[in-house]
Parts: sequence; C-alpha cells; structure tokens
Amino acid sequence: RPTGLGGPRGAGKSTLPGHLALHRGRARRLGVLAVDPSSPKSGGAILGDRIRMDELAGSSELYIRSIGSRSASDGLSDNLPEMLDAMDEFGFDEVLLETVGVGQAEHAARAQVDTLALVLLPESGDVVQAMKAGIMEMADLFVVNKADLPGAQKMATGIQRIAALG
Repeated sequence: RPTGLGGPRGAGKSTLPGHLALHRGRARRLGVLAVDPSSPKSGGAILGDRIRMDELAGSSELYIRSIGSRSASDGLSDNLPEMLDAMDEFGFDEVLLETVGVGQAEHAARAQVDTLALVLLPESGDVVQAMKAGIMEMADLFVVNKADLPGAQKMATGIQRIAALG
C-alpha cells in the first residue's frame, strides 16, 4: 500500500514527491497519485502537480498522475481505490498519494495508505489546534518542510512534545 502525504496548502505536499522521486533508487519504479481539488462550479481541476514535477518527465520508472477530486467530499477521488489497485498490478515498488489538504482528507487517506506523512511548515499556526482536529493522531511521520524559514525548530519541538503525549 502507498504512502500518503497530507498537510495544509502551501506546505509543499506537491513539491515533496518530486524531490523524493529525484532521490529514489534508479531501479525502483515510483508512482505518484496527486489529488487536486475540483471546482464546484466547472468541475475542472488545475492538476498542477505534473507541472511542478516537469523536470522528471521522460523517466520510464516514474509515473505521475494528477486526479481531480470531482464529486468526492473527502478530499480524495471516487476512483482512488481502483487506481491504487492498478498501481499494484503494474508492479510499482512504491506509490505516493498526495491528498488535497488538511481536513477530512487525512482521515479518508488513513484507510488507503500504510504510512501517512503530515507535511507542515514553520509558523503555520498552533500545532495544538491541529492535534484537536485529530490530524496529528492520524500521522505516522511528521515533516517540517521549508526548514530554512523562521520558526522551523519551534514547529519541530512542538510536534515532538505532542507526539510524546500520545
């Protein structure tokens, strides 16, 4: 089963899979399924993840698929289980699933993945508030992205404190 990447908008959920793909072993086949929010008006989605990972184009060992959330209200996509099954059937060594963002998506993603990484950024708000929403309890791994920004160490320390309570 895949690894899920969740977190707030702007935390780098879409950029992180690209960087992980650059550093994967060359013999490893990696699939990335990235769910983007669909417009409630037009039903369309920007599907910007492939644009962010454009430098990886041409690798036969890498498959990137942006998926609109369409009518799904959980921040995933209605056909996601079938897509994950297809990734398994095609023999990908690893699959990354990027959710739409913080909220119910992480709860729904928890059932679809073995490991859920919560991607956070410095100065993004009160970590305790996120814990109250249950998101901190869902994650197996916490990533403080954009660690060069002020407040990164404070965020990491706050996460460690909360993890110690659980």
